[in-house]
Amino acid sequence: MKYSVTLLPFLLLFTSCISDEERRLQTDQTFEGEEIFNLSFTLDEHVFFAFQNFDYYLDTLNHSNMPGCPIISINEDEKEVNLAFGNPECPNNLPERNGKLILNYQDSLLYMDSLIVREGLVRMTYDNYSVNGSSLEGVRLLYPVDSTISGVNFRDQPIDIILKDAEGSSSRISGDYSHEVLFSMDSIIQVHSTGEVSGRNLAGRQFNMEITQTKLLIGECFRSGKVIAAGGRESWTIERTAEPDVNHVVEYQEAPDCGHQANIRLLDGRELVKTQ
Repeated sequence: MKYSVTLLPFLLLFTSCISDEERRLQTDQTFEGEEIFNLSFTLDEHVFFAFQNFDYYLDTLNHSNMPGCPIISINEDEKEVNLAFGNPECPNNLPERNGKLILNYQDSLLYMDSLIVREGLVRMTYDNYSVNGSSLEGVRLLYPVDSTISGVNFRDQPIDIILKDAEGSSSRISGDYSHEVLFSMDSIIQVHSTGEVSGRNLAGRQFNMEITQTKLLIGECFRSGKVIAAGGRESWTIERTAEPDVNHVVEYQEAPDCGHQANIRLLDGRELVKTQ
């Protein structure tokens, strides 16, 4: 009897460890699918604001065309634009944005211990900014690498972006994108995006995403409040500890009236369909 009591704490500890590991391995892939859609959607929904140059915001005639009806304040000396969202009278606050996006236009970037001169660099930060209830923190750097008659090619580097859900759980993501932005006058027509990201998800697992087929974002849809891509494919790989990593695929499908959808194919064979 004494011997059994001595072993009991060790048995309980062993059982507890197994249960923790089992909970870790039994991650609901549907939950993972919901999260990767939220990450991808959130990175897409505000990037259009940074494609516009500083002079675009100086022209107040452009302010009324902004989705989400932001109140725009400009510091010309600092070349800084503040977009404040959350106007309750906005007729088109889709997706639901609150807080501020801060765009600082610079001429140089100190990155990887070397000074890279980039005219038109945009440093985007977040001030209590949230979209559909998920808040963002971190820094996003965008700068033109070349231009054509019809558009500008941007490099886009989200750096340690933290996305928090309504319960305070967080994901962390960094990445490197390339965007081909096509303009007609000052109006964005289309954006063609490639690139990859990596980070840590809500469950604490590491993940990587690669755009394996160029994503297509439509300017007219963005201005109407619809920001889901009209085409493209993403491959998301999420780590496992005691079993092989899992791979989920997101395919974007065009639909009339900007009602595009994301089809998320999970490794276990299930499929989620997300619309806005």
